[in-house]
Amino acid sequence: MNDTRQDATARTGVYPSTVVPTTDHEPSLGDLVLGLTDDITTLVRKEVELAKAEVQESVQEGAQAAGMVAAGGMVAYAGLLLILAALAIALGDWWENYWLGAAVVGLVTGLIGWSLLNGGLKQLKQVSLVPRRTMSSISSDAKMAKEKLS
Repeated sequence: MNDTRQDATARTGVYPSTVVPTTDHEPSLGDLVLGLTDDITTLVRKEVELAKAEVQESVQEGAQAAGMVAAGGMVAYAGLLLILAALAIALGDWWENYWLGAAVVGLVTGLIGWSLLNGGLKQLKQVSLVPRRTMSSISSDAKMAKEKLS
C-alpha cells in the first residue's frame, strides 16, 4: 500500500489522503485520525517549503536592490574622480579660476550619485521579507482544520 502511495506521489506531485477504508468501505475512527494526522503533517511540510521559497524570493529582490545601491555609489565615485579631473581643468581654463571649476563639477557629479543612491534605497525599502502568501495560506488551513475537527 505504501509503495502505491509513493508511486502516485512521484507521478502527480500530489500527496493522496492516508485514510484507508475498511472492508465495508467506511474508514474507522482510528483510520480517520491517522489520515488526518498524516494530511496535517504533509500540509505543514508544504507550507514550510512555500515559506522558504517566498523568503528566498524576497532576499533575492533585496540583494538586487542592494546591488543597485552599490553600483550607484561606485558610478558616483568614479564620476567624481574622472569628471572632476577633466572638467575642472577645462572650466578652470575658461573661467580662469580652477577652484570654481572643480566645485561646479563636483556638485554636478554629487547630484548624479545622490540620485542613483536614492533610487536604489527606495527600491530596497519596498522589499518585504514577510512571506505574506504563506501566512494567509496557513491561517486559512488552520480555519479549515478547526472546522473539520469541530
